[in-house]
Amino acid sequence: MKKYKLSKEFEIKIATHLKNLNVQLNDSKKIADAVLKMSNFYIQNPSSKTPWNESWCQIAQLSYYLPLNYLRAQNVVEEGHRVSFFEDFEACVEVGVGLGALTFHLQEIFKNIEGMEISSVSQKIFSQMTSTPMKFSTSLNLAPKSLLSFSYSLTEAISISNLKKAQGLLIIEPSTHQDARQLQVLRQQLLNEGFYAWAPCTHQGQCPLLLHSQKDWCHHRIHVEMPEWFLEIERYLPFKNRTLTFSYLLMSKQCPQVSLPQMQKARVIGDILEERGKTKALICRGEEREFFSILHKDSKVFPYERGDIALLSGEVEKKGNEIRIKREEQR
Repeated sequence: MKKYKLSKEFEIKIATHLKNLNVQLNDSKKIADAVLKMSNFYIQNPSSKTPWNESWCQIAQLSYYLPLNYLRAQNVVEEGHRVSFFEDFEACVEVGVGLGALTFHLQEIFKNIEGMEISSVSQKIFSQMTSTPMKFSTSLNLAPKSLLSFSYSLTEAISISNLKKAQGLLIIEPSTHQDARQLQVLRQQLLNEGFYAWAPCTHQGQCPLLLHSQKDWCHHRIHVEMPEWFLEIERYLPFKNRTLTFSYLLMSKQCPQVSLPQMQKARVIGDILEERGKTKALICRGEEREFFSILHKDSKVFPYERGDIALLSGEVEKKGNEIRIKREEQR
């Protein structure tokens, strides 16, 4: 099981900029108080702009939300590399840069990134944290072969008419039922506009969770190992983060290369569920709502984790909506 960690270099960047706010990473209680205030603000004002001018907001964003979103973005960018998603793009425009949780990763891919960010405070902090200069703009200017990216910023007044101007889209959103299902609806709208789904979807059909369920939503989970100073902050918080969840889409006007028939490729999109006599997990490989399952008499070890891709060879044994696993398939 892979666990995502912050690099020491990134921790030093955070610590350096907290000092500008007269805060150190070991000021656990002070930071936790700022995080709670930030959390309450989001709950009470879900549609409001982040209050960047407030010092407590800057403290919470730097020490808590930035590290978590940085690791979420790392996973999505890694998946983009795994499926060769970035190869057809020459430039990138990121909407709602914030402190650059996603931008830090995209700067390793693109020499030309333009950021849309209305907050001069977050622009300044991000610019001081990165060695790569970035042009900021308040309007959407897309060059040919541009990727349009979002990290928890899709709600910032971007319409379908603007989205379809891009060659491709990278979107990371919260894992809540409402946000994730809205992203599933957006996926279909983009397919209708000539886009192709690259990840997490393994097919170009309708989303089975929209077709066959009113409650299921597609979201991802990664395991993390946070530094000691972060764990100390969480001692004062009512919420903990040993895993991180989020929803995401990678879509492009370029069709992904397909080496296998569609139904022979499946992604595990659900947590592992234990039932009497078997273990199963929700998968995505077409328009049908399906599960991988393995009988305990065959094996008590489930061979996949959430997010894994399975390549199914030949005929599969199917019982209802379950594909039975008798041995570990090639990943």
